[in-house]
Amino acid sequence: MANKEVTFCDPKHLEEDLNGTTYIVTGAHSGVGFETTQQLVKQGAHVVMACRRVEDGNKVAQSFSTLKGSYDVMKCDLADLQSVRDFVDAFLSKYQKLDGLACHAGMMNMENTPEYNKDGFEITVEASFYGHFLLTELLLEKYPQLKNLDAVFRSAYRN
Repeated sequence: MANKEVTFCDPKHLEEDLNGTTYIVTGAHSGVGFETTQQLVKQGAHVVMACRRVEDGNKVAQSFSTLKGSYDVMKCDLADLQSVRDFVDAFLSKYQKLDGLACHAGMMNMENTPEYNKDGFEITVEASFYGHFLLTELLLEKYPQLKNLDAVFRSAYRN
């Protein structure tokens, strides 16, 4: 029988004051990305919501308006490497620091045939892996002091 009381982090961390910190969360408009964003904003962090569809991000971000922290919704389509580069450029022009990165975005092609994008990669692989890899590498290139950056990578799949 599964333990329904499993805790993946020390609960005291969920009460820490994150005022003055900045995080990037991919996939912030739904699922684990949404929950991560909500918790960070609740604790006072500023979260940059990196979303493929900005309108979806803006829609869910309204639910954060009464929480302690703040947020910014920015476009980042991880299935398009140029979009990732554009996101990093926009982030760097707007923000001076980064305290954490949570990579929760991903997609799954449910078609019987692979779908390739303009970069030449299958979209599921690019959105779920290559896009996050490029995002992380570009941020580390600009912030070499972030080699100890808190980064979370999560992938989901169906059986």
